[in-house]
Amino acid sequence: MEENKIENAFCSFEFKDEILVCEFKKGVVLDLAAAKDVIELRTKITEGKSFPVLLMDEGIGSVTKEARDYFASEKGTQGITAAAMVYSNPFNRMVARFFLLVSVNKTIFEVDIFANETKALHWLSQFT
Repeated sequence: MEENKIENAFCSFEFKDEILVCEFKKGVVLDLAAAKDVIELRTKITEGKSFPVLLMDEGIGSVTKEARDYFASEKGTQGITAAAMVYSNPFNRMVARFFLLVSVNKTIFEVDIFANETKALHWLSQFT
């Protein structure tokens, strides 16, 4: 597994220790095609191994229902042992927590939402 950053039009992936960090690009619109590209890129960098994942959102434009469903599918969650989402914007963090609590797409791994990367990485370290 290479320890460098790879990216596509929607996000970048890199490892911080044994945690995979995904940073979404500002203003990106995630539809089904974009979701498939993101998962394909994640699969490439992880080489079929499982890792905890840190998702950094610095201002995603929007995510379609089809993209959310794909991210939550068996294919979309394959290889994830836990996930932490970081939202710097308090309103986005509140909305994300609401959707996480009422989501019909329940995950099979631990998921939590954080205000900063340091706390999220600390929480994820228990899953390495």
